[in-house]
Amino acid sequence: MSRLFKALSVTYTYSNANNASYKLVRRVNDVRSDATDQQILAIGQAYAKLLPGDQLTQVIITEQNAVQA
Repeated sequence: MSRLFKALSVTYTYSNANNASYKLVRRVNDVRSDATDQQILAIGQAYAKLLPGDQLTQVIITEQNAVQA
């Protein structure tokens, strides 16, 4: 059996110290399979700068593979 890469997505979660109930989730699909952790984190940090007070609190990387028999 072998695995066949299908897709990579990243989910970024943001919070804001000024509002305890605030939570923003951004999802990016079709991420290149050769994207490094540093590149993925840099994008998340750049999104955080779009809204004053937002802080990146979580990054989840999801990889989809198919198993070939």
